[in-house]
Amino acid sequence: MPGALHMAVLRSPHASARILSIDHRAVAACPGVVDVITADDLHALPGPIPLYRPHARLRARTPHPLARERVRYVGEPVAAVLAVDPGVVADALDAIVVSYAVESSVTDPIDALQAGAPLVHPELGSNVAAEMGESTGEPATAFREAEHVVRVRLRMGRQSPQPLEPRAVVAQWSRADAMLTVWDTTQSAQMVRRVLAYLLRLGENQVRVIAPDVGGGFGGKNRVYPEELLVAFLALRHGRAVRWVASRHEDLLAMYQEREQVQEGELALRADGTILGLRISYVDAAGAYTPFGLVTSHMTAMKAVGPYRIKNFEYRYRVVYTNKPGLAPYRGAGQPQGAFLIERLMDRAARALGLDAATLRLRNMVTAAEQPYDSGLRRDGRPLVYDGGDYPRAFRRALELIGYERFSATRDRNGDRVQGVGAALALEVGSTGTAESARVVIEPSGGVTVFSGGSNLGQGLETALAQVCADYLGVTPGRVRVVLGDTLLAPTGGGSFASRSAVAGGNAVAIAARRVRLKLLAVAAHFLEASVADLEIGAEAVSVRGMPDRAIPIGAVAEAVTYPNFSARWRWPQDRALPWGDEPGLEDSAAFRPDFTFGYSAHAAIVEVDRETGAIEVKAYAVVHDSGRVLNADVVAGQMAGAVAQGLGGALWEEIVHDDNGQALTASLMDYALPRAAQVPAIVLDHLETPAPNPLGVKGAGEGGIIPVAAVIASAVDDALTPWGIFCDRTPITSERLWSQIQQAGRIDE
Repeated sequence: MPGALHMAVLRSPHASARILSIDHRAVAACPGVVDVITADDLHALPGPIPLYRPHARLRARTPHPLARERVRYVGEPVAAVLAVDPGVVADALDAIVVSYAVESSVTDPIDALQAGAPLVHPELGSNVAAEMGESTGEPATAFREAEHVVRVRLRMGRQSPQPLEPRAVVAQWSRADAMLTVWDTTQSAQMVRRVLAYLLRLGENQVRVIAPDVGGGFGGKNRVYPEELLVAFLALRHGRAVRWVASRHEDLLAMYQEREQVQEGELALRADGTILGLRISYVDAAGAYTPFGLVTSHMTAMKAVGPYRIKNFEYRYRVVYTNKPGLAPYRGAGQPQGAFLIERLMDRAARALGLDAATLRLRNMVTAAEQPYDSGLRRDGRPLVYDGGDYPRAFRRALELIGYERFSATRDRNGDRVQGVGAALALEVGSTGTAESARVVIEPSGGVTVFSGGSNLGQGLETALAQVCADYLGVTPGRVRVVLGDTLLAPTGGGSFASRSAVAGGNAVAIAARRVRLKLLAVAAHFLEASVADLEIGAEAVSVRGMPDRAIPIGAVAEAVTYPNFSARWRWPQDRALPWGDEPGLEDSAAFRPDFTFGYSAHAAIVEVDRETGAIEVKAYAVVHDSGRVLNADVVAGQMAGAVAQGLGGALWEEIVHDDNGQALTASLMDYALPRAAQVPAIVLDHLETPAPNPLGVKGAGEGGIIPVAAVIASAVDDALTPWGIFCDRTPITSERLWSQIQQAGRIDE
């Protein structure tokens, strides 16, 4: 924006330290500097950034916009500088002198539980943020009666979402109308508005948040960060536009992260492979803060039963503070961890019982005849009842696409390069969160506009919503314009996350469009002096069926309703009551809050392992997905392919690594190994369609492509190295780790 000031953030170089002093007097001498602020300038705020999902058993801690008294991870914001030029503001950071008293830090979640471990939040007395547990059925009886019990201990590495576009925000305060306008790379404009209004003590109607086309989010942009508040605060303070754009380094340091868990599980089975019971426990590494509550931690437990009949289940988990960036959902939100745990147990059971891994899965998989299937679990007080589908059919189809039987019969494990196959099916819990809103308007021009509370993150939401509106109105999609992510135009809503956009947003649009269609036909019937049942909606007009000359343009109907006394040809006589009532405009609004939906996807992969180096190449990958009614096949295919690519990254290469002092060793894309095009094979896709119990029949599609990927790749690597007894118990399965396992097995040919 013309004349905008630029903000930069000074970040802590230490993982744990007390702030003794901050001297920024020298900054005033820097030409072009407008302001510098520390936590002392923010004492008027009512508190830290609010917790998104409170829980009675969570000892939650959320960050202040700027650190007060102590820092808890490398990269935590300490001060902010405002200047007229990006170069000036960057140089000004170097002029700030912060005196720290460095303290011991703890980065491993297991170490954080030990007596005498450094405390991330000393006032809590321990590093345990929450401890939860529950059981269904009679797990003790199941394990007592089991003929076989298999156990695993696993560890999943910490990952960062890293969307193509880094975080960015611009804020402008208008004194004329007392309005703060914020342009933000967010997945939930409504949430940002609510939090900013609370922290800045403004009315929500004084804050307008606009989420323009956002270059990816993956959960990383679905919460409020300190920088969003700082930019808004400085815009208010100076009455000028203020902007901030993160560097990739800043996002790798400070964007919220996920996946890091230490897991233990045991599976009780009969001799024929029938599952009797499941027990799991895990430690979830929260980092320094829990801005999203227990959402991701709890989802791991909910997904650990997988698509299987497991009525006797017990889980226990602890959420533990460490000196790393905070924990918040990343695409899949705890579900990949649950899938990894149950599927690793299934592979270990197959090996112990001498059964084919695919056969064991099919033997225990919930069938179509058992749907809807009550898992016995609850989330947010609501039962998790699987809402339909044919899991075995999808699984068999994925095996067919990958050539499972042919491969298993012909593979050769001789030589230095050996191949293996793996497969799994995972459920995708979608449509969580608040209700989504939509407003559908037919303009006097004849165009149609849809206003929705969702955000466009590159997932094709505009296309899907335009199609839904067009279908329910009876017009062509080209007539429909979709406006997303603007709290002035869609003040209520939840945003785009948790595979909910098509389910919640799409159904809200469908309901509103259907209402507008009924009003369109009713008004047209009055002008055409015909029965509604005899009318049809065409590309440009509403006409009497079989009599195209008796027609009224769609725009003329909207004009007559919007301006009843000014329409030239279609003006209603003033001495007669308006048959459509006094409410002007050809429009309607709706909100939709669905029950949980359960999409599912079966994945199968073939990998090749170089025994001399531990290098893994994914040779083939297939996905069969059921997201209910498919609104747009290309959009769903894009979601699947992108999610699989991300899943491969987490399975094989990506990990946020900190040293013992909490220093990030993966703070650039030279070290944080995102997947590259040459490493991702062409993905073979197929779809089933089992309508969900909502008006559109849709289920989520955003996360099913990532949830089982790590489990599938681990299974395939195990299969390739069966003669060497390799069992992958950690992600990512880097070549170095796998090479070390092969070395320890002692079977490398000299």
